[in-house]
Amino acid sequence: EQIELTPITNMFNYSDILIQGKINGQIIVAPLLREQYFTFDLRGEKIKANETAIGSLHALGGLDVSRAKLVFHKGSGINWDGAGIEVSGEWSLPENRIGSGYLKMKDAPLTWLNPILEGYCRDVTGYLNGSITVDENDNNTTVIKGNVSLNNLSATAEINGVTYKIPEGKILIDNNKFELP
Repeated sequence: EQIELTPITNMFNYSDILIQGKINGQIIVAPLLREQYFTFDLRGEKIKANETAIGSLHALGGLDVSRAKLVFHKGSGINWDGAGIEVSGEWSLPENRIGSGYLKMKDAPLTWLNPILEGYCRDVTGYLNGSITVDENDNNTTVIKGNVSLNNLSATAEINGVTYKIPEGKILIDNNKFELP
């Protein structure tokens, strides 16, 4: 109960993004001695990344230690007053690769990207809607598809200080190709 996220972030030795906030929930490990599988149901409120307010977090899933796979079940995601991102899928940790899954965005605030884009863009605002799916085909090749709409995007490029604005836009994702119709 009330587990602070900052020390957990520091364990991964990733200093570019500092996650702040507290989580509650449960983590179950079974069996304890070999082929461990961690099951988790964690919730956090008032989560921040580099001082950017993210909102509430729900992580529901498991970690298969022997396969080094992290799994998020339906219902996992980030929420901010009804807006947010739902995530589900399987992530291979050694390969740093998503095997299958999806992202569903509903008025997801682009301000959430500010910590990730630090050094490239600043003051990113606007909203995302749509979905992205990731699957593997018969050749074990990742296939990514999606349809995402941008609303009221504004961002200032660090390289030249110019603010760019896109009132409305669409991004069609078909495997390794992005289309801006």
